This record gives sequence, C-alpha cells and structure tokens, in this order.
Amino acid sequence: MADFDGDAPGGTPLHSGSRDVRGRFLKGAPTANPRGAPPKRARSASLTHNMDPMADMVMRLARLPVAQRGDGTIVDRSERALDELFRRGMDSKLNDTRALTEFIRITHAAGAIEQKYRKDVLGVSLAYKEYWGPIFETAEQFGRRPPSALPHPEDVVINSDGTVTIVGPVDREGVKRTQALIVMRDHILLGILSIQQEHGGAEEARKPIQFLKRRLAKLNRELPPRLRKSTY
Repeated sequence: MADFDGDAPGGTPLHSGSRDVRGRFLKGAPTANPRGAPPKRARSASLTHNMDPMADMVMRLARLPVAQRGDGTIVDRSERALDELFRRGMDSKLNDTRALTEFIRITHAAGAIEQKYRKDVLGVSLAYKEYWGPIFETAEQFGRRPPSALPHPEDVVINSDGTVTIVGPVDREGVKRTQALIVMRDHILLGILSIQQEHGGAEEARKPIQFLKRRLAKLNRELPPRLRKSTY
C-alpha cells in the first residue's frame, strides 16, 4: 500500500518517496537514483548537427547574413565570399588567377552536383508518372475513388529543359486547401450562370459578371491546371 507524506498537499500518496499515485515525479522530491539525476543534454539545433557537427557549424556560419539587397533578399557569407573570388579574378589590376581558378573549381563542382540532382529528380518523376498515371486514369474512367497518392501524376510537370515542377498539392493540408478553392470556384461559376439566366445580356449584369470573372481568374491561378474552369 502506498505511504502518505504529511508534507504533500492533501496527503498525496507517494511511491518510493518521489512519485505520486499515478507514477509522476513530485516537484522537489529526492531522486531515486543514488548517483543523482542525469545531466540534461542540449537539444540539437538541426538534423545535420547529429550527422556531422563540424559541417553543421561551418554551414551555419556560412549562412550568416552580411548584407541586404534592394529587393529585401539577404546576402550571406558564402555568397559574399564567392562574389569576392569572382571580383578578384576578373579585376585586371589585381590579376588574381588563384581566385579565378578557385571560383571556377567551386562553380564546376556545384554544377555537377546540381546536374546529378536534376537527373535523379527527373528519373523519379518519370517513374512516378508512368506507374500512377494509368491507375488514376482508370479510376476516373470508371468513376472510382482516385488513389490517395500525392502529388497527382498530372501535377508533376516535366519541363522542356528536363526540370520538374509540381503544380498541385503534395500533402493532406494542400489537398484540403485545394478542395476549399474548388468549392469557391464552383460557387462563382454558379453565380455567373444565375446572373446570365436572370438578366441575359442586360447592362446591369455586366459589372457583377466581370467582378466574378476576375475572382474566378484569381482562383484558377491558385489551382492546378487540371482543375481550372472558365466561362465562355
């Protein structure tokens, strides 16, 4: 049976002198660990810190802001250093060939990494569209509920330069927002149709219809191309 500590408010039942009846630690109670409570570990600031603390520190320092452009964007240390290498290498008075060589080396390495990344993304996107495309088409053809896979295969756009653009929702929150936009779009279409049926081509119908069409155009820009609708 649990003991009762008179110092605890209301005679709270304690277990081992440091926990209440629900097993929760009591504030100020002595710890059951004879060596004392273990020291608290500092929470990692980022995932990369756990993988490579030194690299994480270097990148955090490299991303520190040093200036601000006229459009409000930030210039960080790494961008300023790369720009300085280019400036010194192209300055005819300095003639710093080492700076220019280093600039070329860095940009060449970064370009190779970017090219590999784009190639990998393109391969994954093509495989995704090839697999899920027919499944979505079959579901639509037979009036079945579409798969829950995201993004929709038609929202994965392969550009002419080999890059990939996703123009639709990629998570459940995005789906909810898209569904809300569809509801608003359908209400606008219904409003335009009702005004046209009631007033026809009368002058008093022109302004409200133009207003609704502008709202419709704005909504269409926020929707994936496959879900856009317009009036004729």
